[in-house]
Amino acid sequence: MSMSMALRRDKGSGTVYFNKSTQKWFASCPIGIYMNGRVKYRTFTGETEAEARKKMKSFQKEQSEISADSKSKWTLEKYMSYWLETYKKVEVKTSTYSRYCATARRDIYPVLGHIQMVSLTSDQVQMLINDKINQGLGYSSIKKIHDLLNPCLKEATARNVIVKNPMLLVKMPKERQIRKENSSDAEKYFRPDERVRLVDVCKSVYSNGKQRFSYGYAYILMLHTGMRPGEMLALSKEDVNLEDNTISINKTVIEYEVTDEATGEISKRIEIQNTPKSDSSNRVISMNSNALDAVNHLLKDNVGDTVLSSKSGTFVTPANFRKRWISVCKTARVEYRSLHTLRHTFATSLFYAGADVKTVSALLGHANTKITYDIYIHVIEERKTDAVKLIESI
Repeated sequence: MSMSMALRRDKGSGTVYFNKSTQKWFASCPIGIYMNGRVKYRTFTGETEAEARKKMKSFQKEQSEISADSKSKWTLEKYMSYWLETYKKVEVKTSTYSRYCATARRDIYPVLGHIQMVSLTSDQVQMLINDKINQGLGYSSIKKIHDLLNPCLKEATARNVIVKNPMLLVKMPKERQIRKENSSDAEKYFRPDERVRLVDVCKSVYSNGKQRFSYGYAYILMLHTGMRPGEMLALSKEDVNLEDNTISINKTVIEYEVTDEATGEISKRIEIQNTPKSDSSNRVISMNSNALDAVNHLLKDNVGDTVLSSKSGTFVTPANFRKRWISVCKTARVEYRSLHTLRHTFATSLFYAGADVKTVSALLGHANTKITYDIYIHVIEERKTDAVKLIESI
């Protein structure tokens, strides 16, 4: 880290230092220990040394006055907000912390937020999980709720805020069962006739030859490579190898919320994350003729660093990318489905063409073949049935 700082350490009161690169004062104090033994710190900033130190002292005073007994009478919303701010914020990436807060605000607080910690039961949490399944929420979204409540309440138990972790008796349904109940073939992929209409619209031009939808070829590229929307937006020109007809997937665009500590206002931020969703997300995909044609169109007169750029070379935001896709579906007279459906269509087409699960899983960048199998079980089972019919004459 290239920064120059002056440290001032007071015994038992944390560390205060000046960061010359940001021209701000920072104060940090230990708040716990990570699982690997490293010390957790909470950091505060200020325009002056006094301001940073005051924020740290105020926090330390507040922590010393809060007893486990008083926390047990807090509502779940108050305790989880405290737990996220105090312990998780220093442990995870900013984008991950933001996602945790968003999940809590959207899915947990409206139902369980008002309940006191000491009164929270496993039945109440189980009902939340079951209701989310009945509402059609996907497995990954339900798992995020479960995986946020579990460590929060586990730590509350360890700190004697509650006697027993309610999550110990909460049953998380199997992924395959949730997918079976909440998914339909219509939502998973576009039919061949729909694909034809979508591609035609993506390639359409006005009478003067100008392309009707500026992101059209990006959607076609996704359809023929299975890229996630974030991977498409982050794809740089350096990731394209026109000699080998391959593209390298090694980064993604993420959106996350940031809360202003002073005002409490929430704003969205967008950035390119060089660390993939999982190790297997880093992959090389061979381009067929349709994908290669789409890439060449996207690179033509492109003055930006990314394969998909605005006319001025600026970065395309996820919101604009989604907005244009809605227009494409409407123009093609195809029922709107999310951009992720292009990825499902790519995978489904591969299965119908005879590709095996391992190959499809690698192309999609799934962490393991089980994920692929659970998502596309309806297609895989259908292919098995068709295969058996091929030998009816034996």
